[in-house]
Amino acid sequence: MTLTGGTGLEADSGGLRHGSNGGYQAINLAYHFGVKRIVLLGYDMTANGATHWHKGHPTTKIDEYRRTLEFAMLPKFPPIVEPLKAAGVEVINATPGSALKCWPFRPIEEML
Repeated sequence: MTLTGGTGLEADSGGLRHGSNGGYQAINLAYHFGVKRIVLLGYDMTANGATHWHKGHPTTKIDEYRRTLEFAMLPKFPPIVEPLKAAGVEVINATPGSALKCWPFRPIEEML
């Protein structure tokens, strides 16, 4: 699979837009699989005192990670909203406290 740019929705099944993060790529990949509803879990998109959800990165990088979220990751999501909607794909954010506000939030219990 080829990365074809930073934002938007890649319609060609041989490519993905990267959005500067794997979660963005997963959304584009789900579109290629033909899903009509995407429920986002684990998309908190906040630093919350850590650099990643996993251990292994020094906490001195928190400010750098926060800047990456604010300037390199979060701004990439809005350009994919309308293309997904036009393709008939509903996206719901089920991540409590998420900084990602371009899709409506609903508790995961409502999605089950």
